[in-house]
Amino acid sequence: MNMKRRDSLNGRKGFSMLEAVVVVAISLTLGTISVPQIFKTLQRQRLASTSRELMTTLEAARFVAVLRQDVFGVRINDADHTVEVVHWDGNAWQGLTINGGYDTFSNRKQLSPDVTILATGLGEANVLAFNGKGELLSSSSSSPALYKSGTTTPAFTLTSPTGSCDITVNRFGSVKLVPHGSSVQL
Repeated sequence: MNMKRRDSLNGRKGFSMLEAVVVVAISLTLGTISVPQIFKTLQRQRLASTSRELMTTLEAARFVAVLRQDVFGVRINDADHTVEVVHWDGNAWQGLTINGGYDTFSNRKQLSPDVTILATGLGEANVLAFNGKGELLSSSSSSPALYKSGTTTPAFTLTSPTGSCDITVNRFGSVKLVPHGSSVQL
């Protein structure tokens, strides 16, 4: 018993034009649905990554300040999307140098250009500083000074096209990531 299968009108094997068009239409429909979601996911990931990078840099500066028993801070430059740990030499903020055991260029971290950082309460130098006890210092005057009770401390709002989050620092140096406009820690 020899049974031959006929797959098309003329005995040719393969897909019909209708089947190919249906597959292409389904693929295009799925693509138009999934591509925007992929972009949103990437933007959310960039926001999360940038906020973690900024938090880690703030915590590192606090750690170095306590370790070295000196004044260290983080300089935020949103124009070129960088953050850098800096040292107060008694007169001005200085980048960490090779002589001090650090390399200025490896210390500077490049952040995502898709995320904007709005820093409030940092002063003209745009530096968030810590003393040797890990306490937050105000860098808005000519030299860093302790925050007084009831004084508003600096805050950062990180924004991407898909959302925002805030980084807060209390006067004792505790760094927290919270959803924008909330006091709930993430």
